[in-house]
Amino acid sequence: MHEKIDLDQYSGSINIEDAMEKSFKDPFNIFHFIGFILVLLIPTLPASLSWLKISGLL
Repeated sequence: MHEKIDLDQYSGSINIEDAMEKSFKDPFNIFHFIGFILVLLIPTLPASLSWLKISGLL
C-alpha cells in the first residue's frame, strides 16, 4: 500500500567512496591564468604605451 521512498536519490547527496574512486582533473590551467592576467592588464595598455613613448623606449 505505502511504498518506501529512498530519499538519497532525491537529496543530491554524494557517496564519498564513489567520489574518491573517480579521478580528479584539476580545472585550472597555467595558460588560463596567464591569459586572465593579460586581460586584466588591457585597461593599462594606453598608459603603458604613453610612458614607454615618453621615456624613449618605444
